[in-house]
Amino acid sequence: MEKHVAKDYIRANFREEDRLAVVLVHKRSGHVAQRIGTAGRIASDQFQAWLRYMNREKNEVYIAMNVLNPNAHGRTKADISEIRHVYLDFDQNGEEALKALKERSDLPTPNHIITSSPGRYQAIWRVEGFDKDRAESLM
Repeated sequence: MEKHVAKDYIRANFREEDRLAVVLVHKRSGHVAQRIGTAGRIASDQFQAWLRYMNREKNEVYIAMNVLNPNAHGRTKADISEIRHVYLDFDQNGEEALKALKERSDLPTPNHIITSSPGRYQAIWRVEGFDKDRAESLM
């Protein structure tokens, strides 16, 4: 993946001051590490270089889809301040599921489709005016 793609995605979907969570899951040990910071910091060259290093060290890297409260220390429903995205994970039969999604006329086209790993995808829609319960029930 090109270095700028993750940075561009963060900058296109979040404000510099938005607080987000980044989660790292080590593939072998299952160890989970979490970092919370502003979108501006997470998109910085230094932070992105660290994430690339952690990925090379066999960590899966995940970023929160929604903005956290100023005092949040975790990623619980109570920690979310604003819903910006809803998403669907296609972890099984990803290719077929993604094809079926694209053929549906009753859903808007996702704003982003991310390959999370070979054969696995995440379809992401930017939204406005969603509360936490509405977003949770939709997903």
